[in-house]
Amino acid sequence: MKIYNGCTGNFIRDLDSQGLIRGPLGILQAPDGDILVISENNGRLIKYDYQTLSEGTVVMGDDPTTAEVEDNFIQNPVGAIMDDNGMMYVASFTLNSVVKVNTQNWTIEDEILPANNGYINGIDSGMVIGDDNELYLPGYYSNNIIKVNLDTKNVSPVVVEGEGGLRAPRAILVKENELHVAAERSNAIMIFDRQTGAIKSTLVDIAYPAALKEDGEGYFITNSPAAVFRIPNDGSAYEKIVKKGTSGLSAVTFVYRLQKSNFDMGDNNTDDNTIEPARSGGGSLSFWLLACLIIRAAIKKRM
Repeated sequence: MKIYNGCTGNFIRDLDSQGLIRGPLGILQAPDGDILVISENNGRLIKYDYQTLSEGTVVMGDDPTTAEVEDNFIQNPVGAIMDDNGMMYVASFTLNSVVKVNTQNWTIEDEILPANNGYINGIDSGMVIGDDNELYLPGYYSNNIIKVNLDTKNVSPVVVEGEGGLRAPRAILVKENELHVAAERSNAIMIFDRQTGAIKSTLVDIAYPAALKEDGEGYFITNSPAAVFRIPNDGSAYEKIVKKGTSGLSAVTFVYRLQKSNFDMGDNNTDDNTIEPARSGGGSLSFWLLACLIIRAAIKKRM
């Protein structure tokens, strides 16, 4: 995982200096603001202090600092999302299941979607909770999108397999009556009708997009395999935040913006250690704090 200045795109440093992460995918914040990293290949949830982003602590999965082999997480965790009550929902890529995690004591409280359910194959990292209290899930291998009601656990198809050329969806944004989907093997950000699941249009043609996150009023951030972009919601223009291959960046899989104003920017920052409060491309960016960090996870693309 790499940390970049989200305004200048300058590389700051790698996140993990302890060898805790293997196959990072999902990134989110705990209710207390600390950073959570989903580490797929060793089945860990790792927590980093918001203020320093320094030493990581394994809060679920096997903790290498103890003699005990902890078995309190799911197989191949791939992504997670937090609801408004501080409950976390985590998906297993290989089991195609989703569990509900209590972030007060880091225990699994419930299974929201059972393993090997037949609805989806290869749940990927960019899940999202809609305003209808439905959890929208992309199926990387099944080339579809489903939703699960978080109260009733009812499962409904949203976008059927291969609709409009959908291949390897990895991330979803809910936009009123639309779903915006990063489809890696379609090489596009695609728009689907949220009610009917029908294809509406291709928003952006981009090579192997995997990440999709809202980034202030009217914008989102996404990626190609070795760069990070900020794009208006209408797809009208690209702004390259992190240039191709900066500091060895490759096989990008997830992007997260962390707003901070007190982070040590290191030797790679601008000379005066300040950041412009706004960028080109229009729109208010007052929500950006001075440091404007992007935390990036990078692993190989799925084959």
